[in-house]
Amino acid sequence: MAITIPVDGYCELTDVNSLAPQRTISSTTKPDDTQAEEMIRWWYAEINMMLARAGYITPMTNIATQLLAGGTIQVSEAVVVDDYLVELKDSTGVLAGRVIKGDLFLFSGDTMYYTVANTVDAVDNLVTVELVPKLRIALTVGLTAAHTPNLAAARHLKRLNALCVAAEAERATFSVATNEESESNIVFEDQKTDLWNAISSGRLTLIGAQRSRKVSPPGSARIERRG
Repeated sequence: MAITIPVDGYCELTDVNSLAPQRTISSTTKPDDTQAEEMIRWWYAEINMMLARAGYITPMTNIATQLLAGGTIQVSEAVVVDDYLVELKDSTGVLAGRVIKGDLFLFSGDTMYYTVANTVDAVDNLVTVELVPKLRIALTVGLTAAHTPNLAAARHLKRLNALCVAAEAERATFSVATNEESESNIVFEDQKTDLWNAISSGRLTLIGAQRSRKVSPPGSARIERRG
């Protein structure tokens, strides 16, 4: 049964296998692909509980939002060089969705990617974004804009979920033969712990993720290393 992101996992089996390409989990390995996918689901639940303890609302389904347009996203008001606020609309009048900090915009006629500095929802077919750096070209009404959502949070959670499973799978495989830990397992465990500590301490921000009103002190949720 395949993993559905983010319903029962933040990663897929291919993400786990990409961490250790020299040993691909399949139907003939131990653990096999079915067991590995169950590990993904189990660690997904574990990660969500720890994220909730750290003050995040889970599961994190709003980590790669985008503007939804019936036609094309366009500049709705002319903007001069060195300005940084740009109002956008949809060519068919149905712009919806959200722009979050860290998103990117590319305007026709310019090769520069501009980073969004504010988080804002589209209302009545309009959204005003704050861009960094300031515009290096003038934008005319109707100029096309391409929106690229920030996927940093999704990628971090994908890697965290994959590392948890890779460490467990590697430990299970290696312990069958020697009852010891492999070097790969130690690396996976260390990377898993480092990534979670960065998230739970606030050193690494999950851009776009929603926080609950009650936030636990940083470091109150941890992934424990299991022998």
